[in-house]
Amino acid sequence: MKRKVFGIVVLMALAAMFLFAAAACSGKTSYISAAGDFAYLTDPGSGADGSGTLSSVKEGEKRMYDVILHNGYDRDTLEIFVDGTKTSYMPAAGYDENAVVSSGYQVAGSVEITGTGKEIAVTFACEGKEIEIAFTAAEGSAFDADDPTLALFTINDFPLADYVAGGKKLTLNYVDIKDSFTFEMKGPTLGMYSFQSNVNNDSYRFMTDGEREAGPVGSGSDLNGYSVFIFPEELHTTGKTITVDPRGLYLNDWYVWNESGSILTPSITDSFPADEGKSITLTVRENAQVNLQNAVLYVNDTAVPMTGGSYTFDTAERSPISFCDKERLFGHGESVYRVRLEGAVIDMGEGTGFAKTEFSSSNPVISAERAEQSLPIEEGVYVYYGAEPYYIEGNTWYFEVFEQTVNVAVRINFSSALESGVQYRLGVTSSYNGQTLQGEFDLQKQTFLPTEYAYQEYFAELSEGALTLYAVINSSAAENPSVTDESCFQVTLCFTLAAGSAVTGTFD
Repeated sequence: MKRKVFGIVVLMALAAMFLFAAAACSGKTSYISAAGDFAYLTDPGSGADGSGTLSSVKEGEKRMYDVILHNGYDRDTLEIFVDGTKTSYMPAAGYDENAVVSSGYQVAGSVEITGTGKEIAVTFACEGKEIEIAFTAAEGSAFDADDPTLALFTINDFPLADYVAGGKKLTLNYVDIKDSFTFEMKGPTLGMYSFQSNVNNDSYRFMTDGEREAGPVGSGSDLNGYSVFIFPEELHTTGKTITVDPRGLYLNDWYVWNESGSILTPSITDSFPADEGKSITLTVRENAQVNLQNAVLYVNDTAVPMTGGSYTFDTAERSPISFCDKERLFGHGESVYRVRLEGAVIDMGEGTGFAKTEFSSSNPVISAERAEQSLPIEEGVYVYYGAEPYYIEGNTWYFEVFEQTVNVAVRINFSSALESGVQYRLGVTSSYNGQTLQGEFDLQKQTFLPTEYAYQEYFAELSEGALTLYAVINSSAAENPSVTDESCFQVTLCFTLAAGSAVTGTFD
């Protein structure tokens, strides 16, 4: 009987122990949510490189945690909130206020958190560090604060000369620049100046940050707005210095680039300094066989109105960039007026005075353009190919045939051919007077002979039945030049067209 009672007593004691242990382990755990884009918490000493651990805390327990803060933020303005309530923290000794702002994080201090039995949300508020940018003249630049060209550039509405010669500094907040590391500047119209120049074999850059160019680039849709890049490396709270060298400023030339052939005539074809105002008239030629009813004239990306078949503008009022799509401004902007006519319809019926050719390719690296070429087709006599198109739209060219035939040259460009799967096969269809001629040519199998007219220039005759044309390549190969040579990235096709004829080529 005693043995049984003893057993019961032992069981009761063990049960009491288990109940005590269960009671001791029944406290709820608080998991901590404490991540932000500039600050977070870790267990003490576990690291500020993103690999640290963050342990939970039991209900009623107090635990210390490291506060990790990004170097671009001002610790003096740091606020920590635990479940929405502002909580004090202990600043860490040895914290480097002047650490490189983009180099990462460091321990800013420590905070004590008491477990609540529920998930704890820790949030942070902090201002970015203020960073000073100074400006200095490049050594040997003979900086002139009264230079009228420099007066075109302003930062925060102050002339650039005030910063370079007057010692004025630009104050930037890390929060404002952390995504782009740029500051804004106003200047001349985009495309008027370039910001690197070469004089007497010496290269000058308008703005540099250390050893690298910090040249302005077009900013948004503002035609005189620039962003100047600063390099985040070695950018401390104490800031850095941008070097300015006026010798790097280069006044661009502007010019008109006609993309439509002789159907469109610009009144000015020579380039001119961008600060010289010019009046330019674009005139569309009329021809009884050309329907202009739905034709539209463009300058860069902008359709412009025609009066009496012409459009006139002043370059001082309309820069090239002002005609561009403002969503795709880049670099230093445009310095070319690209003009073209779209929608003209040319009658290719019986009795037409035109011939046409068009080329296409399913390979996006292949493009076609007008070319000029001379070839020894007749013994001792070079024949010139390169008639100017009357009208160009896309990869279709129309040619006026003043006599019986016209000699045409089209250059096919296939840059990066080896990486882009170019097969060098040419298919040609020629139609004339109800007759259709076709030919398929593998340019890799052609034998190219020297033209004896130009250095490293070779040509091959492509012939199939009554269809004949010529292919011309440039190659530095010492023997057996081929269209596949590494130095060869284009082929010029030469052929003769009669009025009313049409040649279609495909290249793959």
